[in-house]
Amino acid sequence: MNLAKFGAPDFDLRELVPPKLYDERGNSALWHLNPTLLKVVQFTRDFLGKEYKQEVSVIINDWLWGGNYTESGFRYPDSETGSRLSFHKGGLCSAADLKCRIKSTKKWIPADDIRDLILNNEKKFMKVGLTTVEAKEYAPTWTHIDCRLTGLNHILIVRPRYKPKADES
Repeated sequence: MNLAKFGAPDFDLRELVPPKLYDERGNSALWHLNPTLLKVVQFTRDFLGKEYKQEVSVIINDWLWGGNYTESGFRYPDSETGSRLSFHKGGLCSAADLKCRIKSTKKWIPADDIRDLILNNEKKFMKVGLTTVEAKEYAPTWTHIDCRLTGLNHILIVRPRYKPKADES
């Protein structure tokens, strides 16, 4: 299901949910995604395309194309990935772990570069609803973003107690 009418025309629902949820709910898996998150991931993709002056792929889950990422968006509450109170978990997913690359060359963009671009353009990202980024020591090869309510006038940088393995996201 293309998410165009929900503000994310360059994303398919299956990029944000695990195969099990999609198998169980089909297109109704959409009910488990925070609408603000959809706008944020699309804005991020568009922003990076302008910044790099070419199309950028923003990868969340890639299981649809035979990849290994299944829990970089929604996670079931009992998932062992991430912390117990992660914003990926629960009934309404408000978080995504992004892996980005230049589409034409497939060259990965370092997660540090993505975080820096977000933080250097904080007000633009906050305007669409991004509130939180995970500190680089906890997300070395991906960029965790979320749209939790913080009440802050700046992007919150979180350092969760749970420290994932380098190949996890």
